[in-house]
This record gives sequence, C-alpha cells and structure tokens, in this order.
Amino acid sequence: MFSVFPKTVNQLGAALSSKSRRLIPWNTPTHIFLEVTNRCNLSCVMCGRTHDGRHKDPGFTGDISLSTVQKLEPFYNSSTFVTATGLGEPFLNSQMIQILHYLKSRGACVSLTSNGTLLDESLSSQLIETGLDRIVFSVDSSVSETFRRIRVGASLDQVLGNIETFSRLRSRERSRIPFMILEFVAMAENFGQLPEIAELAARLKFDEVIVQNLFKTFEPGYNAFYQKNKLSALPPSLVLETWNDFQERLEQYGIQLYSPFSDGGIHNYLAQSDENSPRRLPQSSKLVGFIDEPRAQEQLVVPFRVSGWILGKDGIATAEIAIESVTEVLKFPVEFSIERPDVLPHLPSGYPAISRCGFSLKVDGLELKPGVYTISLLASEKSKSTQFPLARHQIVVEDSSGQQMYCTQPWTTLFVSWDGEVRTCCFNEYSLGNIKNSSVAEIWQGTNYQEFRKKVASGQVVPDCLDCLAGKSVPNYLRNFGGLLKV
Repeated sequence: MFSVFPKTVNQLGAALSSKSRRLIPWNTPTHIFLEVTNRCNLSCVMCGRTHDGRHKDPGFTGDISLSTVQKLEPFYNSSTFVTATGLGEPFLNSQMIQILHYLKSRGACVSLTSNGTLLDESLSSQLIETGLDRIVFSVDSSVSETFRRIRVGASLDQVLGNIETFSRLRSRERSRIPFMILEFVAMAENFGQLPEIAELAARLKFDEVIVQNLFKTFEPGYNAFYQKNKLSALPPSLVLETWNDFQERLEQYGIQLYSPFSDGGIHNYLAQSDENSPRRLPQSSKLVGFIDEPRAQEQLVVPFRVSGWILGKDGIATAEIAIESVTEVLKFPVEFSIERPDVLPHLPSGYPAISRCGFSLKVDGLELKPGVYTISLLASEKSKSTQFPLARHQIVVEDSSGQQMYCTQPWTTLFVSWDGEVRTCCFNEYSLGNIKNSSVAEIWQGTNYQEFRKKVASGQVVPDCLDCLAGKSVPNYLRNFGGLLKV
C-alpha cells in the first residue's frame, strides 16, 4: 500500500532520497503543478506560448477536469505546495472554483497565478471563500501604454481595478489569506518602472513582489525577442540605481521581495550572465574583447577549444580562461599567438593594430563532475581587469559517482498537464505516463520516472532540460533541508 506522510516528514524524505539518488524515493511529491489550462486570453510578448505555434491548434489546448485532479488525491495532503497554474489563465477553466474547493478539502496548500483580467467582484468573493493560500498577479508595467505593449490584449486600468476590488474584499474579511503577490518580469523596456511598481504594490496592499529575469531559451522565435529585450540594452549604472531605489521602497513599506537579483544577485547577473554579450565593445573601454561562442545548445565534451581576441591600447599583461561550476573554479593561462584579423565587429576607433592579440586554447585532461559550467575569460591591462563571459553550456561527464546534483525536481516534483500527461516540470515535455491510464502512485514509482532519475543522477540530461540547467534557473524545492544534508 502506498504511504502518505505529513508535509515536513515528506520534505525530509525527499531530501534523503535525492541525496542518495534513490530511483524509487521514500517520499511522495513535495510540489505538485496542475496545468489547469493552457488556454489564455492574452498574448504576452515574453510568454513562451506566444512564440509556440502549437497553441494556435485547438487540439493542443484544453482545460483540466475536476475528475483528473481527483486522481492525485493520495498526494495532496503530504505535498508542501500545489500550484494550480499552467501556461494559461486559470479562470478560463469553468471548474476552477470547484477544483480549488476540492484541493483545500484535501489538505493542500494552494497557489495560482492570474493575469487579473477576468477577476470581477463575484469571482473574487468566491475565490476568497475557497481558502486559497496564495495568489500571484502578473503586472509587468505601471504605465498604460507599456503595459498594453507587453501584455497584449489587456488594459492596465482594468487589471488594477480588478486587483483593487480583490484586495478590498480580502480586507473586508479581515484576512491575510490569500497571500497577495505581484510578479514582474524584468526587461529593458520596463525595468525603469520598478520604483513605481513598489508604490503600486503598497497602494494595493500586496504582501510580496517577485521580480523575475527574462528567461533565456534557444527557440528561434523567442530568441529574437530575447536579444532585443535583454537588460544589456541598459547602462549597468542605471540598472543598479533603479534596483536599489526599488528595494528601499519595498523595505519602507514592509513588502517582501523575492528575486534572483536580491542579496547582491543583480551584481552577479550583470557581471556573469549572458545578458552581457561578449561581443559588445564599448567605445569608452581601454580593454575590450570578445570570445568565439560555441553554437547554442552545443554540448561541450572534454577536451574542447575556446578562442577569441582581446585588444588593449596599453598592452595586455595577463589573461586566463576560467571554468566555473557551483563548487569549483578551474583557471588556465592564455597565450596570445594569433594575428589580429583586418576587421573585428564593433571595434572602437583608435585601436592600434596589435600583431598578436588572438588565442586558441585547447582544454584537456579535466576531471569534471556532472553539472553546468560557466566559461569566461579574465584579461588584465596593468592594474585593470575585465571579465568577458561566454554562454553557459552543459559539459557532459559520464560519471555515475559524481557528486554534482544540479536538479532535484525528479525527486520532488510532479507536473500534470491538462490532458493528464505527467512530467517533472512545465518546461520539460518528457512524458512519464498519463494518470488517465495509470495511478499516480504507479507513475511516481514506475520505470519511466526511475529511468529519468537515473539519467539526471549520472549527468545525462534530456534536451528539454538544457535551457533551464544552462541558465542555472532550476528551482531547489529542498532548501529547507538542503543545507543540513548538503543536497
């Protein structure tokens, strides 16, 4: 018989199972994601479904049914969180209120994300009555015109009016439930509005603001949008000034903040992320350079080669390649032995024709643990040093004893699509079974899930996972126990 455990015990079981790489975990899922619908009434410019042509096919879209949700009943009470949201607007599902009532009756802690367009007073009252724990509203601009360009099909005045009604009804019940969160996707076009977003969050009585970075994928249609809207279009000084102003205002209002940019993350993001293109050569810089990047999604297998050029008016003292993972940094000196070509992209005027400013370095003989590594070049010119980042890449190492665990979700997470397909997350479309044909317990413990866990534990990752791992954006749902057990 399949056992169901209290939430805290289940979390501990997940931490122990992932640490020991158990193919059949001791725990049930700690986090359950239900794609209540993949239909949406908007076409937001940064949303993956906007750039995915499959969503134009009526046969590809649909709503999850209450009967499908009920098939996961053994898991709800022991889960830490149930997120009732997919790549769509949840209130397009006509059974949404019934689904929420059911989930809460089974002891689930439930969250959902909405664009706020459909939330009138009647629906708001019903939603509060369900006992929903958290609601996230997507608000990516404080300016009507910008909002309309980003969240295509929505009106800022209407959305804010709906949120204000919801907030007022919540206050009338003298409750802090559901916990209200404003989510903001940071892009070049809207980043400067963050201080106004803090003011808006305070006025509407939000409890928390989430600021997400623009997600990087290698899908051609989305990549064109990403290149145009990434934060590197803004001066770093402006980004830091805006971010500091935003944080100070939230702190003043007592509003929580969750973001990869927090706790100094904004500095690391500007310094190391591929938001800083290695081919961007500022006119004002004394030391400039670029690296020849491997093709997107190319898997680097030891040995591999890195090449590029560095130019400095006053000469280059030293340079080295750094290969960095979460746990280690390996550095290799660079020897400049290649003649400078006649034309370099975006080369500032006035640079002398240095005869040998290029390099081609073969990296060999490494003993790397399975994981994702950032490759960069650090060049020094007298007292000044400049780092030039490369794209992050998956280095594949066949080593079943490797200690680098870069994704714990196969041991913690269950994602169920609207039509019953089971996956580990919303980005990975690798099907592990369908709860219309098998019980959820059979799938969680079954051979498909076991094989997937085995691959992740040994560093063999399915292609759908590369975008997430390469961006180091995979969430860790074991953070409560991870430090204790060093997961």
